Amino acid sequence: MDTSAFNFAALLAPFDEQCFRDEYYGRKVLHVPRASLSGRGFDKAGLMSPARLSELLAEPARWAESAIKLVINGRGVDPAHYTVSREFAKGAGTRPDPALVETLMAVGASLVIDGLEDQSHALRHMCRVLGEQFGAKATVNLYASRRGVQAFSSHCDPHEVFAVHCEGEKVWRIYENAEDAPVEATLVRDADHIARAKGQVAMEITMRPGDLLYIPRGRYHDALASSETSLHLTFGVQPLYGVAVLDLLREIALEDRTMREYLPPAREGEALRRQLGAIAARLGAMVDTPGMLEDIAVRQRTLASPVPAPQSAASSEVFVRTQLPCGVEQPLTGSVLTIGTQRLPAGLVSDAARWAFAQASFTWPQFAARFCHHPPAELEAFLATAIAQGAFESRPMA
Repeated sequence: MDTSAFNFAALLAPFDEQCFRDEYYGRKVLHVPRASLSGRGFDKAGLMSPARLSELLAEPARWAESAIKLVINGRGVDPAHYTVSREFAKGAGTRPDPALVETLMAVGASLVIDGLEDQSHALRHMCRVLGEQFGAKATVNLYASRRGVQAFSSHCDPHEVFAVHCEGEKVWRIYENAEDAPVEATLVRDADHIARAKGQVAMEITMRPGDLLYIPRGRYHDALASSETSLHLTFGVQPLYGVAVLDLLREIALEDRTMREYLPPAREGEALRRQLGAIAARLGAMVDTPGMLEDIAVRQRTLASPVPAPQSAASSEVFVRTQLPCGVEQPLTGSVLTIGTQRLPAGLVSDAARWAFAQASFTWPQFAARFCHHPPAELEAFLATAIAQGAFESRPMA
């Protein structure tokens, strides 16, 4: 499937992208029925089909046992009922069996496949688009059901949901209430709690092929197939929580002497309060720095389900490390390249620079593929600077 038309605006089409950001994202449910594309979108239903699903299931070697699940009325089917032991090149392994899967689906089981982006270039590309839009990790799951069979009871998700309907029809019920910024799915919560918390049905939406449904994080919902068979994809988009800052602070706090000092014993109450106040001030100062912004930006890039960057003219070159001392420093003021006596801004590619300085030689395809979460132009700019400063020599590939 041609992915050249895949972008966020095309996924929402014909709905307006800016209106979505201003009025719906994180706030309201949005149903976008399939409409004439008119050059603005792409055939969302074409992202998956029953025929393509059958092809995928017919290749058991590609699936880990945990990737495929069967569910009946909210309860998982024991994998022993649909997996078999097979011999592979690396030895025996347990894999889902297509015939057993189809047999159980025929008697009412719903099929769930997690991490489908690993099996499809088009889906991987769409996950990258969503990841880049929201600074997030984006994954896609598949759900195939039969009429009147509900795989999961009412629940809410700890991430943004973009559901694309591909085959048949399914009725989604959206409830009036939502959890406040949940960090775990309510599927594991007490059913009585969910029944009390979700409130009344606020809307019922019938999804048909090519339709898109957006459900913000925390909003209670459930779904039920209304046609003989139903197939849809759910893209889960999970940006970083604010608590990610705590992880980053832990990494840099030991560089600060205030954070390395012993805490006074609790009996010295006033001294302990003073030191805690000093720590709070230092932590606040660390958060509000260019270095922290840089660290978060790089972490967001690495989340965004990258695909290898295209090769450029530099593909015919080998970059050979010279004897010039080089390194990367990461003060709170932002990453710095040290090349000989020069100190130069590293931008957001400090991880790539650190790796490059440690290699005897490498090629552009190696470099671009390893650090495909960075734009190729930024990687090329780093190499141009490093070569100009004498850190590498560029030689034709033998």
